[in-house]
Amino acid sequence: MYRIGKPCATSKSYFITPEEEIEVDLEELAKELESMGWNPKKVTKVISVFEKNGLRISAFPTGKLIVREVDEEVVRRIAEEVWKAVEKVARRKRSRLPCPSRSSLFAP
Repeated sequence: MYRIGKPCATSKSYFITPEEEIEVDLEELAKELESMGWNPKKVTKVISVFEKNGLRISAFPTGKLIVREVDEEVVRRIAEEVWKAVEKVARRKRSRLPCPSRSSLFAP
């Protein structure tokens, strides 16, 4: 799932962030969103921008999405639609546990 927030109270932008750490291949996301009618304007490994019906979203490999110049009702509809594509291509980030030292592997 995701959370919706604003960078500040007076902003007309919203962000949509995953509730857990994920990794998103933006090229895969572009294919999914394009099949849903979103037009990819820019697709790179670090940011992708999509448009549909005058709306614009920016997507990041962390799963974070930014929607500019919309009200809360519109961002909720966008989140509901777009998050399905994000979930389809997302991978959970693996936790980085410390490796045991060699000496502890062979300890009696």
